[in-house]
Amino acid sequence: MGRVVGNAWLILGLAIAGCAKPEDYFEVVREQRAAYSEMADILASVKNDQTMADALTAIEKRRPQFEAIARKANALPKPPPAEVVDRLQSEKYLMTTIVKRLLKEGARIENDVPGGADFMKQFHSRSSSLMSAVQP
Repeated sequence: MGRVVGNAWLILGLAIAGCAKPEDYFEVVREQRAAYSEMADILASVKNDQTMADALTAIEKRRPQFEAIARKANALPKPPPAEVVDRLQSEKYLMTTIVKRLLKEGARIENDVPGGADFMKQFHSRSSSLMSAVQP
């Protein structure tokens, strides 16, 4: 009985939220993975002051896209349907690999590039918007 009521609330929630389909969640996750990978590629280019400035320009240029992905993720009903959670769990390694690479590049810049710690500080407060995902 409780499960039936819970499912009824989930269905009602999806109806109110605009009938999000499982594919809506998967699309956002694909976009997030691509954005994280792109961010890691940009950070991998940072070697000195000049490449740091170039990376900042590249990130600022892409910021509207990254923020749009975060808004899209935040607009989806929570929690995701069970089939979405199951699939995301089975594909978790894809996101984990990309996030680890992103964190590795950030740590490399903070620790090995002069001025890198200050450069990375500006992303710590903003990272929640990009990192807010449809992750279970």
